Amino acid sequence: MSYVITYETPTIYYSRGMNKFCVSLLSLLIGGWLTIAQSVPPELQARWDKESEPARHPLLEFRPSHLPDRVIVTPLESNSSTLSFTWRTDTTVTEGRIEIIEGEIGNFPKDNREREEATYQVVHYKDYPMHYHTAQVTHLEPGKTYKYRVGNSPYWSEWFTFVQPHFEDTVQFL
Repeated sequence: MSYVITYETPTIYYSRGMNKFCVSLLSLLIGGWLTIAQSVPPELQARWDKESEPARHPLLEFRPSHLPDRVIVTPLESNSSTLSFTWRTDTTVTEGRIEIIEGEIGNFPKDNREREEATYQVVHYKDYPMHYHTAQVTHLEPGKTYKYRVGNSPYWSEWFTFVQPHFEDTVQFL
């Protein structure tokens, strides 16, 4: 890599107290033109140009994989003791389940986990199909903290935490 530095030095008159270094620096900063030109090899410039182009198909970056993503939690009853969990995978994943455990503990003993099997539905969007898995968990107690993950071994989501809220029916009829 090579750099080309060019500048023109204007004439500056100085008093006896200034040394030549200060005068040179002042002339460079105040009146000089500084041009730095950098040459880049054509192969590297072509690579940068190619990498900076927008994706030819912008949906490719949102294509589903075997790892669960887009996890959605939905209450199913008015008192909300039942929740539905939905997530997306690619079509190679045909089985799924949710593992849920009560509490905020750091470890997740397998004996204490509640497991529910999921069903899936094939959804076609644009150029690729995907599976949306759904599992339901019942008998959740208000005010308790739960941790859960979705997927199937060895492809699990991360552990998520939520507190089951207290729900009151606020709809009144006159």
